[in-house]
Amino acid sequence: SGQNNKAAEFRNGLAALDKKIIAKDPKTLDSRMRLAEFLFIKKDYDSAFPIYKDLASLMPKDKQVFSRLVEIAQKKEKNSEALTYLRHYVALDANNAKAHLNLGNMYYEQKNLDGALTEYRTAWKLDSSLTGFFQRYGEIVMAKNLEEEAATVLNAAIKNNEAEPKMFITLGKIHQKKRQYSSAIAMYKKASNIDPKNIEVLTLLGECQAASNDVANAIITYEQVVLLNPKASKEFKALGDLQMRQKKTEDAIKSYQKYLEKAGGDDKIARIVGMNIYAKKQYSDAIQYLEMVKNPSLRNEEFLLALGDSYFQTQNCKKACVVFSQMHTKKASASVLKKILRPLAECYEKINEPIKAAETYEAYTTLPGVSDTDASYLRAFLREKTDPKSAEALYIANIKAHPKDERNYLRLGLMYAESPATLSKATKMLNEASLLNPKDVTILLKLAQIWNALKNEDKEVET
Repeated sequence: SGQNNKAAEFRNGLAALDKKIIAKDPKTLDSRMRLAEFLFIKKDYDSAFPIYKDLASLMPKDKQVFSRLVEIAQKKEKNSEALTYLRHYVALDANNAKAHLNLGNMYYEQKNLDGALTEYRTAWKLDSSLTGFFQRYGEIVMAKNLEEEAATVLNAAIKNNEAEPKMFITLGKIHQKKRQYSSAIAMYKKASNIDPKNIEVLTLLGECQAASNDVANAIITYEQVVLLNPKASKEFKALGDLQMRQKKTEDAIKSYQKYLEKAGGDDKIARIVGMNIYAKKQYSDAIQYLEMVKNPSLRNEEFLLALGDSYFQTQNCKKACVVFSQMHTKKASASVLKKILRPLAECYEKINEPIKAAETYEAYTTLPGVSDTDASYLRAFLREKTDPKSAEALYIANIKAHPKDERNYLRLGLMYAESPATLSKATKMLNEASLLNPKDVTILLKLAQIWNALKNEDKEVET
């Protein structure tokens, strides 16, 4: 203890002597250095700082002087001065990895990322065992999209337990871009373990699982995504695609419906949903999705048939006519015409366009293999008012083709009954109609009236 006290007295005395020497000799070095170190050890930085500054001018190549200046400037929170002195120090000791690392940290704190990146690179090159800076280094290379360098740095960060979730994500993206899906999945899983509700991570994980044909796990992942993300839209489409790959059509359609509700504007998916619902004969719902399809390349015969039939089944005849008439005009195949012409004709009737209805019924009945008693009758009946001669010819043709349909005899008989010159023809037609449908007394009454006009009382009374 006594020796320590004597030593302290000696150092204090020496310091006092050094101050006198410096006052008499402005260029002395030993006394300045000794006094500066004495004050630095005593943590009297305010007194030591100006002395070290003088020494820096007198000894511009002394590393120790600049090292002390850096330390004091940092303790006094004079960061710009600390940076200046550290840059000078690094220039004097260019192979000092820790000095480069410290300089990089200073640049980083001052948001000079380019300077920090240069120093971190140099420090790691000089000493690959350095640690503690990979988080900042990784942040910079990620921000600058330096993928190759980022992969190396981020792997080092992970190895040294300096990684944070976004580093795993970035490294996963790098692997994903290179189609290294198993490596990407490993990174995304690590990130997800840290932040289980991170929607971006789960989405990226699902993408990689799907790309690597791990469909089952991809479905589980996307189910988590849509559960956690109330704004999910395209994720429902991805989920639907995966469910389709597993032949889970019903689940896929439900996912696609949610996707269309959120996003819309996807003709291909709308077509898939609409056609699926149409196949179930849910016509009103099918229309909702089929009407979304605007792309002409997707509106083929099969599609138009489904759309038109859905309109027809829901009694929307105006729209059914638009769709079916387009198909008719475009000369659809005979098999398709057999499906569309009859409902088209019925719709023309319902919207009070008898001429178009008659023409369509005729087009339908002239198709190969078509034998339709009702359609044949209607093609004639709908022409009676506008073109009676054509109607007469069609009734005559119908009688030959469908001899047991009394309606053709009846209508032809009534047409003949309108002229005295053809009353005898009328009796023949109405008589045949009555024989085919004896319960219809109105036919007999009309026939009796005609016999009356022909002054044949016996026939009139008989009838």
